[in-house]
This record gives sequence, structure tokens and C-alpha cells, in this order.
Amino acid sequence: MEGIKISSLAEYIEVMKKIQTKYDIFVYRGQSDFTWKAVSGVYRRIEESKKLAKLKQTNVSSNDVLDYLKGKLHEARKRISAHQMLEIKEMNDISLLVEMQHYGGATNLIDFSLNPLISLYFASIGSPNTDGRVFCITYSNPYKVLSGRSELLADLFPSPVGKLYAYSPSHSNPRIIKQDSIFIFNDIGYIDDSLIDHNFLINAESKVQIIQDLRDIAGITEESIYPDFIGYLQANNFRIPFKIKNAQDYFEQAVPFHRNGNFMEAIEYYKKSLELDSEQWKPHLGIAQCLRQLENFSESAKYSRRATELEPTLFMNWNEFAIINTYLHDYTEAKSSFSKAEQLIENESQQQIYAGNFGWMYMCFGEWDLAKGLLEPLVNEEKPYHHAINLGHCYLIEKNRGMAIKMYLIAYQNSRTPAMFWNSMDSDYRHIPLSRFDISNEIFKEIKDAIKEKTGK
Repeated sequence: MEGIKISSLAEYIEVMKKIQTKYDIFVYRGQSDFTWKAVSGVYRRIEESKKLAKLKQTNVSSNDVLDYLKGKLHEARKRISAHQMLEIKEMNDISLLVEMQHYGGATNLIDFSLNPLISLYFASIGSPNTDGRVFCITYSNPYKVLSGRSELLADLFPSPVGKLYAYSPSHSNPRIIKQDSIFIFNDIGYIDDSLIDHNFLINAESKVQIIQDLRDIAGITEESIYPDFIGYLQANNFRIPFKIKNAQDYFEQAVPFHRNGNFMEAIEYYKKSLELDSEQWKPHLGIAQCLRQLENFSESAKYSRRATELEPTLFMNWNEFAIINTYLHDYTEAKSSFSKAEQLIENESQQQIYAGNFGWMYMCFGEWDLAKGLLEPLVNEEKPYHHAINLGHCYLIEKNRGMAIKMYLIAYQNSRTPAMFWNSMDSDYRHIPLSRFDISNEIFKEIKDAIKEKTGK
């Protein structure tokens, strides 16, 4: 690598005087090995982990870094202790990244200093048989370094090509103060050589003397630079590889969110799984189910149909597609899908699911005699929540309020929570819709009031 060769502290100071003008403000970085690139901890960590995973493509992308940092920020905020909460909860994303960097965490921030002597120290300490390197960037060049920018992580991705961000923390820990630190970065945490204004190569044979001179003349020592010795606590630095997530990992990450009703979060991870392998049927089915719960039936149908195309021999795929088409009031498609589901039933549990959902479909399209024929036997099964509520709708449509309320009470008693029951009632009223069968909002409200009177809730 080309650069001005430096063999003493005095020589270094003289060269610094020559490059500095009243118009330029530089930021400096020192590295003990001149061959090292200007990369961040997160860039090295992801790159190394991709190599260990034996991926064909090991390039680090903006999305790789954003996904990594979002996860780390989320986990970091969860682990804030009570005495740290007041201070850290007020931090923006970049300030928290600074805090993580301070404690040895891998981020896309790259440490620079406003003090060229501090950078010379880092270039001279370590790697005794290899030339060190100090390089600097013109911080005052607005075409290269952007100081006016958002402090929200997502707003910085992707960063403008050929430009860098600068961040000087408003709250400073002792090490940042001692090192005159400023952070230069972009989305991937890699500074191309084309953005560097000056390079200085520190002679390997001169490193010991330079360190001694920095101590005696400038008072720069390990103790002054690391006043808190946090540098020894590097539990999350770039040397420790992490597992690159594959499609199955993202799918498994989605499942708990789905199960707990966090449907938007589940969809996000299902889609990440599909980005890595679009030919999986499970994430398509998962997204379809989540979108159905969010009442986005038309979009849900697209994912559900794709699941049946990818795996047409599974009961659950056709059962889901039939349910969604029932919500879309497509009788032909719903009935056809239920017919395909019936041919794929493998056990008694699936038989009950099929009968209950098919009965619900008949009820939605006004064929309540057929619906009751399927649903009535199921009410005697253990915890007949959905079957009872749907049978209640059949009786309500037939104007048999007494039997309707009786079925609704059975459903209420077998629901996991009262909220689950009432949400189902309201959703069914909107989407079947019961108004098609002369069940007005006033009638439905009277039924709900009767149930509340009998349950006390």
C-alpha cells in the first residue's frame, strides 16, 4: 500500500503540519498492520461467519448489516439493567451502537480520532514485525462526510454511494473523551481506499521508540487511552463467529410470534425465510394464516394458493385455502378445495377439523341444514369451541334464539379467554356476514347482551 513512510514521532509531527490547512479538518485512524482494510467489527464478523458457513457468496451486504444490527439493538435493550434504564432508554439507535462498541460489541461504526497522536499510538502498538498504518479522511468535506443525518438506524440504510456518515456522541464515556473519538461509518461498515485522503506507513522497526516517545513527550499511554479497561471485555467482538441464519432458522423464528398472535412480526420472519428459499410451502402457509387473522383475505389467498402449488398432497394446505375462499365468498373455489382436503385426510383429528370447517362453510353460504348435519356431532367432542359457535350461528339464522344462546354458552365456556370468544363473534358477524340472513346488528347485540347476562361478563 502506498503512503508516506514514518520512522519517528518528530517526522510524523512534521508531516502532519504540512498536510493540515486552515480549511481542512481531518479524522485519523491507526492500525498496527498496514495490510488491514478500514472495516468495522460487524463487517468482519459477518464476513468470517459466512466463510465458516461455506456460503458461495461471502460479500457483506447492507441488508446483512441492517438485519444484524436491528437484532443486536433489540437484544441489547432487553438486557438493560435497572440502574442503566434511565440513561440508556433515552438513547437513539446510533448512541446505543456507540455504547455497544464501547463495551466491545461488533457494530458498523469505525473508530477514528481527532487527535493524530492517538492514531499513531494505535498504529505502533502491536504487530511488532509489520509496518503500521495511519490514514485520515477530510472530515470537513461535505461531499464526502455527512454530519447532518438521522439518528435512526433504518434511515441510514442504504447509505449514499461514495459517502460516509460521521457521529460524535453527545454523551461521552471516559474512553471516548481520552481518545478524542469520532465514529465514521456507512451501511456496511467498510471504507473503500478511494475515500481515504492520506496514508502514512509506520516503520515496524521504529514502533518501540515511537511508543516510548509518545509516553515521554505527549503523555499518551495505555493507561491514558483505556482509563476504564473496558477493552478487555470483548464478549461480542468480531473474532467470535456467529451462525448465519438459513431459511429454516428464519421459519423457526417466525413460529413463536405466529403462535402468540404477533402476526406482523411472524410475517416478517416468514418472508425472510422465503427470501432465502422461495420454494418452501411452510412459510407460504404461515403467511396466509397470519394475513387471514389480520383479515387481509385477498392477499392471504395468494400465499395460500402458492402453498397448495408447492405441496398439493397435504390436507392442511387445501383446508386453509378453502377457509380463505369462504371468507372471500367464493363458493365454488371453497367447496372444491374442501373436496381436495377431504381426499387427503390422514387421521381422526384432521377428520374433525374438516367436518367443522366444511360445516362452517355451508353455514356461511346459507345451507344450514347441511351445516348442522356436520356440526352437531362435533359439539359432543372435547372442547368444541369453534363447532359450538358455528352451530350457534346456524340456530340464530333459523331464528331459534334459545338453541343459539345455548351453543354460544358452550363455546364461551370452552374458549381460552373471554376476549377470544367475543372477538370471534364480532369477526363472524362482519365476515360471514350474518346480515345476509336477516340478522341485523340490533338482533346480534340482543344475543350478545343475553350471553353477557348469563355469564356475568
